[in-house]
Amino acid sequence: MNARTPFSLRLVVWWAALLLGGALVAGCSSPPPEQEQINPARKALGEGKAAYAKAVADAKNKSSPDLDRALNLLSQALTYNSRIPEAYYLRGKVFADLGLYQLAAEDFTQAVGFQSYYPEAYLARAEAHCQLKLYSRAIFDAKEAVRQAPQQGRAYTVLGEAYFRADLPDYLEAKNSLLVAQRLDKNFHEQDLLRRAEEELQLPSPPEQQGPPSRKQSKPPDGPAPTDRRVEKLLSEARTLNSDDRFSEAMARLREAERLDAKSAEVDYERGCLLLDHGSAYTALREFDEALRRRPDFIDALIKRSLAHLRVDQCFAAVSDATEALQLRPDSVEAYTYRGEALLRQKNFAPAMEDFREALRWDPLRESELRPLLSKARRGLGETYLRNRQWAQARQVFEETWRSDPQERSRLRPLLAEAYRGLGKASSRGQDYSQAESFLRTAEQIDPDDPKNVELLGRTLYQAGNYAEALSCFRRAIRLDPDQKYLLERYIQTAAERSTGNSLSTLTAKPVVE
Repeated sequence: MNARTPFSLRLVVWWAALLLGGALVAGCSSPPPEQEQINPARKALGEGKAAYAKAVADAKNKSSPDLDRALNLLSQALTYNSRIPEAYYLRGKVFADLGLYQLAAEDFTQAVGFQSYYPEAYLARAEAHCQLKLYSRAIFDAKEAVRQAPQQGRAYTVLGEAYFRADLPDYLEAKNSLLVAQRLDKNFHEQDLLRRAEEELQLPSPPEQQGPPSRKQSKPPDGPAPTDRRVEKLLSEARTLNSDDRFSEAMARLREAERLDAKSAEVDYERGCLLLDHGSAYTALREFDEALRRRPDFIDALIKRSLAHLRVDQCFAAVSDATEALQLRPDSVEAYTYRGEALLRQKNFAPAMEDFREALRWDPLRESELRPLLSKARRGLGETYLRNRQWAQARQVFEETWRSDPQERSRLRPLLAEAYRGLGKASSRGQDYSQAESFLRTAEQIDPDDPKNVELLGRTLYQAGNYAEALSCFRRAIRLDPDQKYLLERYIQTAAERSTGNSLSTLTAKPVVE
């Protein structure tokens, strides 16, 4: 472009360049709201994943600072978004590398809770359970990993090891699993364990007694042994004394039962229940741990330990135990309830709602106990939607609670009105004034004492050209909140002028509020 170019053409080119540059700057500086919410979590997850990969590459130095950095970044990602299965899985792997197998198992449980098809997480949890010597749980997890990924040789290796080292070992299953692992896994290094399983299978069985059986052995005794009957009687007495709030006598019965059977998981369980009922949750946790060490498939002990974790505010552990109990007993109302309460404290409102609904489905008679918890979860989920400006979802959640729990209506009134107010604002921005007016009138009906509802309705009516009714709304809003007088005075004067046709000078002497 030279000096001969007409001035008007140069002006047009200059304006086009200016507008294009402004659009590019605006596009680069203001990403969409969804990206603003997702990017921090994804960024921290990606950096944590890279740090963990670097730490794994440095296999000789397990205390590498990269592990600590990966742990911090993954925890940060979960702070931004607590529903990322991969972040839980990777953080569990970091915990396992640091030797914190219980924490690792809890994170793997969270991962499979959010993503049911996750063979890597099931396998990692099986390995963690093997390290914790919880072989029954390891067998369950390894089987699930095999079911989801049948060609995963490492899962068969862990399954064979768990069968071999269990309290009641199954050497045949161990051998078969290890043989499959040897065929599928090129890096199979458990030849010694496979050889030992084969040797155990080849050992001769104890010789049978020759000749006729003696008279004492001719007939097996009916019912439990006398010692077992005495232990059951003592446990029953302890439960009765506990229900009568006679703590010391109940504990004495349990001590007597332990003297008769020092390895009874039921004694540890009953003692844990007794301590939990009397406020000693930390001590009860040790008793439930011991009961599960003796009997890993003790479902009642798992459920009670979940409650004990909940009492001491260890929500991740409570969710882990309740989830494991539900895998073994899918109709456990207590497990659903305790997991729901733990998720509620973690502000995971949607899964908490599902757990409370499941508990009510299995036991409708507990509605008086579970209905307030379900309403609290719904309210928390709705407030989360409000914070994220998801007005339609918030309205749906609050209306469901409004219909199902009339006792919550006093708390829900301002929240439901805010959801309708947000819908009205969105419609007004889209210049759909009739829809906005409908939403805002509903908000005013729900909470008529909130000046925000009346004021926003007035602004919408003003924009739609309904000046007379807008004027009435503005004056009512000022009666509810006199501080809005100076904010709304210009709207009132203009609405009055346009509705009556009077000049502005004739209205200055009139009071703003009638």
